[in-house]
Amino acid sequence: MSSPYGQFSIAGFAKPHSFWYRANWLAGRPVGPGRPMQPVLHVARVLELADQLEPAAHGFTVRAVTDSPVAELFVDGQSQGRQPTSGIYPSQVEMVTWVANVSAPSCSFPINRSIDQCRGLERNLDARSPAECRAACCKAVECNTWQFNGEGGCWIGDTDASRCEPGKRVWVGGSRSIEPTSANLTVIGRGTNGTIESSHTIVVPGRAARLGMYLDAPSPASGTGSSLVLDGKDVALVRVALEDAFGTLVSAVDVNVTMSVFSGPARLVGVASGDPASHCPPHGDTCETYAGLVRGVVQVTTDCMTPNRQVLGSISRDANAHTIIAGEGTGKLCPSGPIVLGATATVNGTEVSGSISIGVSTSPDDSPVSVARSSARANLDVGAWLTDYQG
Repeated sequence: MSSPYGQFSIAGFAKPHSFWYRANWLAGRPVGPGRPMQPVLHVARVLELADQLEPAAHGFTVRAVTDSPVAELFVDGQSQGRQPTSGIYPSQVEMVTWVANVSAPSCSFPINRSIDQCRGLERNLDARSPAECRAACCKAVECNTWQFNGEGGCWIGDTDASRCEPGKRVWVGGSRSIEPTSANLTVIGRGTNGTIESSHTIVVPGRAARLGMYLDAPSPASGTGSSLVLDGKDVALVRVALEDAFGTLVSAVDVNVTMSVFSGPARLVGVASGDPASHCPPHGDTCETYAGLVRGVVQVTTDCMTPNRQVLGSISRDANAHTIIAGEGTGKLCPSGPIVLGATATVNGTEVSGSISIGVSTSPDDSPVSVARSSARANLDVGAWLTDYQG
């Protein structure tokens, strides 16, 4: 069963609560028994996706979290005001919210909908003329299309151009864009004396143009090492992101992404998007992005490290189904080259692709247990990988 709550999605992607917990739990809090050492740092995070801001009465809702005592939001360099961040409990950081002036849509409807009939609209019983219908849509910031017909009345709402096509009735109407067009939003965490302690910026993306591929594990930033160990079992978590030409996440458009292992001792064992309603086969190779992201899980197919692996291979009928026994005494060399995973998708009618290289190792120091032990002893910010995370 899936839930919209929690810190991470079922695909391992961070939800807004991840950053709340990082601000409350990881950022310079006292170290106690059973708790890893943490560096002293400050956290600030805009919790919204830049291309999915929630319309409000006079702009768009923007939420943020910071462990600093004061938060300030800027939209294209213009301050939207400062707010305190302390909650009910003095030591607890709370989320702060602004209704920001993020390029609220104008009342111009440049696209003519007088020929088309658009589906997905809702009837407005108060508007009794084209002028009143247009005004009703203009007043509702979530409305991008209005249509009026003497018999059908007034219909307004947010619909897609693909749902508008020539109809039998003669309509009067128009469409506009309600997407925010501001370039960037920045939240700043300030100390009690007004000094800047932390900041985070999100950028409104352009048109989807490419696939970005990122390694969440193994990754030094997440405390999971730097290589996959060739034990026949180790797995990598790859994050594929739909991006514009400048590498900014495009979350409002979903596309089917197909992944495959180009080279190296590995196979693709799973895909996921984190969408609770997704029907993509988890053991397949294709899945639709959700909020611009899709996960690929890659497993090594060579075992060079398991003790007595030759004996295990001789008595297990499944041993050679997906795993090659190699190394000393087997007559087979252990591979040293990296694993290369590729991804493809069709974006705006054009096929785009990406790839990522994953290192492999036969050193016991790179085993999951050894990496976990060394990470726990180090003064490691285990939330560091969230700093540059887009999603």
